[in-house]
Amino acid sequence: MKFPVQKLFAPRSLAACLAVAASVVSAAAIAQSTQSTEHPTRASIRKANHRLEHNVRIALTHAKIPDADIRIVARSGKVTLDGTVPDQDMVQPAGEAAGTVAGVTSVQNLLTMREAGH
Repeated sequence: MKFPVQKLFAPRSLAACLAVAASVVSAAAIAQSTQSTEHPTRASIRKANHRLEHNVRIALTHAKIPDADIRIVARSGKVTLDGTVPDQDMVQPAGEAAGTVAGVTSVQNLLTMREAGH
């Protein structure tokens, strides 16, 4: 059985080859971007932790908890709240507000009530 050779290189086949080549390049680009997300850099981890700390601070503000004396530390989804609040009734809501932030996996609430006069 003979196959017509000129039809293999017809313009339609060239377009199909280009489409296949483009999909291979796309697959390679996706694979490369996937590899870069598998091993995050220290800078990207630090940036994500800072973003999480910022988002927790915003959540505390929305919950009407004064955050001037609260230190927020985030490490890979684990958030620690340390410092003081003016009223004992603000300690638990602060922890709950922090826990509602996307990306927070756990909250260690070390907040205490500020002593009078301080």
